[in-house]
Amino acid sequence: MYSSELQCCKQDWQVFDPTRPTLVIGLGESGYSCARYLARQNCPFAVFDDRDKPPYQRQLQQQLPQVELLKQKTLDDALLADYAQLLVSPGISTRQPVFTRARAQGKII
Repeated sequence: MYSSELQCCKQDWQVFDPTRPTLVIGLGESGYSCARYLARQNCPFAVFDDRDKPPYQRQLQQQLPQVELLKQKTLDDALLADYAQLLVSPGISTRQPVFTRARAQGKII
């Protein structure tokens, strides 16, 4: 189950728990920045992007080869079930049904 959703901004890091499995959603500039931060914190995490060629894919693979990049076309509940926290890049709408369901369950801050 996912317990919180974070838009990558300063106040959200106050509730972030670096020991919990995290999914970074979006591999643009913000998502890549979050990935670098999580790697420095030794946080267990993966990155999701539904684009064929995410903008920072090459940098992620070169600098953080241990990080799993999930390149699926659909973000669904089954995928999110493995992660306790979601870091959602600012360019991604959290009005998507998967986020709406999580929010309805009281799992999203």
